[in-house]
Amino acid sequence: MDTDEDAAAAARSSRLERGCRGFVQRLLGWPPKPAEGAVGGGALGGVGVMAPASSKLPESTLEVKLDASLRSERHTRVFGRRNSHEVFGHVLRRSSSSWQRGGPLSPPGRLVRMGSSFVDVSHPSGEGGASLFSSILNMANTIMGTGLLALPRCISLAGLVPGLLLIVLSALINVGTNVFLSDAAAVGGHPASFNKLAVAAGGPALALVTDAAVVANALGAGITYAIVAADGLTLGMPLLLGAASPGHQAWVLVVAAIITPLSLLRSLDALRLTSLLAVLILGGISGLVLLYALPASGPAADLDPCPADRTASPVSCPPGEVRLFTSPAGVLAALPTLVMAYGCQMSTPTLWNEMERPTRPRMLALYASALGTAMLLYLLVGGLGYATFGDAVAGNILKSYPATLAVGAA
Repeated sequence: MDTDEDAAAAARSSRLERGCRGFVQRLLGWPPKPAEGAVGGGALGGVGVMAPASSKLPESTLEVKLDASLRSERHTRVFGRRNSHEVFGHVLRRSSSSWQRGGPLSPPGRLVRMGSSFVDVSHPSGEGGASLFSSILNMANTIMGTGLLALPRCISLAGLVPGLLLIVLSALINVGTNVFLSDAAAVGGHPASFNKLAVAAGGPALALVTDAAVVANALGAGITYAIVAADGLTLGMPLLLGAASPGHQAWVLVVAAIITPLSLLRSLDALRLTSLLAVLILGGISGLVLLYALPASGPAADLDPCPADRTASPVSCPPGEVRLFTSPAGVLAALPTLVMAYGCQMSTPTLWNEMERPTRPRMLALYASALGTAMLLYLLVGGLGYATFGDAVAGNILKSYPATLAVGAA
């Protein structure tokens, strides 16, 4: 008799536990199928809460791992109770209060949580690493930078039609090269680096050459950025302050003092707010180029690129000829700059290391979004900037516009 009662009690307990598991699975959206080689742990084993078979779970906690085949040490949630009845009550109380206040389990709550995670740079922007949006911003900032300002002059060398075609073709080529890099990183395993890939491909000698190339590329990009940024500050600060500003060399030191601490951060994801600000600034410059290119009778009636007063640029006014085609030599002269305008491969292994769930489709979405954004701004600034001033366009497009407050702010 006691045996029958014990069996019935065990059956009821088993049904209740399965119901709790199903509720947690539907509520939190955890994967319904454990990854191959993973085992369930505690009272939640069997609903997609997994830990590697070789790991030992603490008595009071359950570490939840997702995509264990791709990432290591990627934890999502920790529960302090292992009894299924206690977990069921805990989740039910939490979800009820969340629904009442629009918490993290409701769509508005998810947006708030994503926004707070993005702003808090002391933690990853995603649930287990860098979010896709953060990675897109960091890559777009790496791609564009101050090189955006030199594109109209490059197009003047190649001609309008070849220049625009090269911008599109270079974007497509760079998507392909980045896909090759992330595929190689996936084969080599986490963490990925150029040194690791070079050792696997050609041994220590190739790794030494690769490291030297990476260092030279990074130093060259940093020096170029400091010089171009100092040019902009030398031009713009007198217009904003209405007084003389320090010389060009002083501004180079100021820029170097700002970018050096940022370059020493261990995580690229921690620069997401800086990248967002940089992309917004570049978008504002692109909008300024667009407004100056509009007809004088339109919404930009007060934005004449070559006004009759003293603010007009002596370099680009009057405008030069706009040529659709130039010569093969001109195309070859513009080719290196237009190809290197999408240079972002140095950051690809780091982005792959930090990104949450770096599957091939997600990495392809990253490259298409970042490079596509850069391509659109390049076409806008390069094409309209050259169409506005023709062959008289300056090497820095901002130097071709009149000395106004808007240009100084840009």
